[in-house]
Amino acid sequence: MAEITRETTTVTEDSNSTNTAAPAPEEQKASGSQTVAYVIYFLLGVLEVFLVLRFVLKLTGAGPSSGFVNFIYGVTGVFVLPFE
Repeated sequence: MAEITRETTTVTEDSNSTNTAAPAPEEQKASGSQTVAYVIYFLLGVLEVFLVLRFVLKLTGAGPSSGFVNFIYGVTGVFVLPFE
């Protein structure tokens, strides 16, 4: 049977040595305009997902009799209206 050994080392800090570790990152907060931009990007991302779902549902021939399909068609209908 193989023997497993564990080697431990002890590190002591010299009082004259300099600390070379990176400083802790400062917490950054978004400004008001950045927050608005993040919200807009999020909403546009959700809209993109809905449009992709609509496209996939149209490809598969899903009928609007289903509640979920009807919801997706209703939400995205305004955005695809110029293209129909």
